[in-house]
Amino acid sequence: RIPLWYRVVSMGGMLSPVHPAGNIESWLLGVFGDRTLQDLPRHVIVTAYDIRGRQSRLFHNLTPDARKERIVDVLMKSCSVPIMLPLHRMHMDGAIFAPNPAAHAVFLCKQHACDLADIRLLTVGTVTYPCIVPSNERVGMLWALLHPHALVQHMYRASLRGTDMILSGTLRGSQWRRVEVQIPGKRSRATLKGWTHSGDMVDTLRT
Repeated sequence: RIPLWYRVVSMGGMLSPVHPAGNIESWLLGVFGDRTLQDLPRHVIVTAYDIRGRQSRLFHNLTPDARKERIVDVLMKSCSVPIMLPLHRMHMDGAIFAPNPAAHAVFLCKQHACDLADIRLLTVGTVTYPCIVPSNERVGMLWALLHPHALVQHMYRASLRGTDMILSGTLRGSQWRRVEVQIPGKRSRATLKGWTHSGDMVDTLRT
């Protein structure tokens, strides 16, 4: 929950991000402490965007030099959604450039960890949240201000479709699946679109 004092000081997100980051960082520190990426038992790839350097960042533990990053710092950089949370060391949410970083994972795995033919990829997302479609082609600033979430969702979907095209041209159909969580409304139960078609992929990942 957002403390009352923070709501007043931030004027409901007008002067400062909607949520303070202290609780998230404290929780992550309780889970990971000061451990770094090299302490994780599996390979990981985490995305973020460096505002000062104006470049996308891929934090991973596939090479010795890259493993020195502290886990908490990497996660805070990756989850700093603009407006919703403060930036962490001038980094923001990796979804800004990669809402589905599957193609980046394939690239790094091919470069450092395994052959392309050995890759099995299962991606899970929530971008199917219903969003408003403009009633006509004359979309201006007023529509964007009234429907900011819809605008972001459309941009995310466009990026996702681009990633699907890259994966389709890189991996065979049996090597990857996309599962999207359907969120039709607050009173409806979420469902997994495509999950029933991913049983063979899940069995492959288990082995």
